Amino acid sequence: MKKIVIPLVLIFLFFLSGCTNQSVDESYNQENTNMGTSLEDWCEVGTHGVSAGSNFTVIGFETHEVGNKSMKLCCTVYEIINQEEIGKFKQKMCNDENDNNFINFYYNYSSKNWYKVSEGFIRGDQSCSRMYDENVNILFETCD
Repeated sequence: MKKIVIPLVLIFLFFLSGCTNQSVDESYNQENTNMGTSLEDWCEVGTHGVSAGSNFTVIGFETHEVGNKSMKLCCTVYEIINQEEIGKFKQKMCNDENDNNFINFYYNYSSKNWYKVSEGFIRGDQSCSRMYDENVNILFETCD
């Protein structure tokens, strides 16, 4: 079961990422999307989209440690504000140009801090992922 859930979560997170070669997440209405300026072809800072109760903004490059390596990643913030169903939710997703390496953060509104929740990276010829708790302890790691 764990081997099926992890790839599904990773695929879901990949498609939510605003820094892929697609310039706009297609679940957002094109009329409600503003394109930003491109620092590089694949990371258009300021790209912003709005959908019912949610929005995303490409915020640009940040340096993060992924798979024990420091790298420059393009980051996008997603926010869902739907008080009736789930309340507020904010997530930052960062990835490299080829989507081989990524890191995801959850925003805790109470502490006003970002917490690393997952990362994916290439180790040798394997694709690996890790999930973390709020104290940045590894909950599990898998490579295939």
